[in-house]
Amino acid sequence: MLAVITPVKNEPKRLLCIAKQLLSQTFTPKLWVIVDDGSTDTTANVISELERKHEFISSIYIPKVEGYNEVFRYGSLIRTGLKYAIDSCESLELCGILDVDVKLGKNYYKQIVSSFTKVPKLGVASGLFYESENGTTRINLISWICGATMVFNRECLEDIRGFPTCPCPDTVALLKVANRRWRIGILSSTYAIHLRANKSFNKYLKLGIARYILGYHPLNVLLSGPFEALKNFSISPLGFTAGYLLGALRTNEIADEEIYRYFHESFFRSSCKLISNLPFCKKINLDPLENAVVRL
Repeated sequence: MLAVITPVKNEPKRLLCIAKQLLSQTFTPKLWVIVDDGSTDTTANVISELERKHEFISSIYIPKVEGYNEVFRYGSLIRTGLKYAIDSCESLELCGILDVDVKLGKNYYKQIVSSFTKVPKLGVASGLFYESENGTTRINLISWICGATMVFNRECLEDIRGFPTCPCPDTVALLKVANRRWRIGILSSTYAIHLRANKSFNKYLKLGIARYILGYHPLNVLLSGPFEALKNFSISPLGFTAGYLLGALRTNEIADEEIYRYFHESFFRSSCKLISNLPFCKKINLDPLENAVVRL
């Protein structure tokens, strides 16, 4: 049995679009929980109409509160939706995330659900992950799991104590999955396309702040921002470095030692990987996330 959680805020058209995709799937979830993050437009009306037409759709409205923080908000919305789903369905086996700004393969959930019966200790899975730039003019394959459409084994989700509420919660969740010896599955038989790839300076700025909170090594920041800027002929990636420095001035690092250690050791892992790629060197990969991945 599968439940899917969708966070939404002031996006009625995208919500209708993803609803159409979900309803046309060859395998539909037992429960679809839409978490409304204090929408102020017609989104609430769209949700009400969907609930009226389809019994498997439920919603939660979360009003905006003082101290609203975008860096932490996404994880909190997903966690709230997942708790609601688990409390509503005792026999729930799989819990998925579905953002509104994606396009799914028609057999997406059928393939994902099937994978959990084939791979022992599979904790989380997604299809191939693509990003669309400028609408549909360019689509790039991302060699990683799609956080916006990933599905968790409920037992695995409980093992990591629920979806994290920290910055970059999808990456943090995957790390906890890997550290507890669950596998991370990427299926080549289906796909998800992210339709709203954002590579603006402001986006990189927020990412830099998030990485500081998580404990990202400063040498990685000082090198990666300028390198990406030169590689892409854009100043936007410099926002990553600026955001990290801003985070150092205004915020505190994460208290979770497991997460802090992983991000702080990023420079050491990157250096080892770079050296291992040189001729006559043995290939090594010290990243627990990458080592937990199984290609299906």
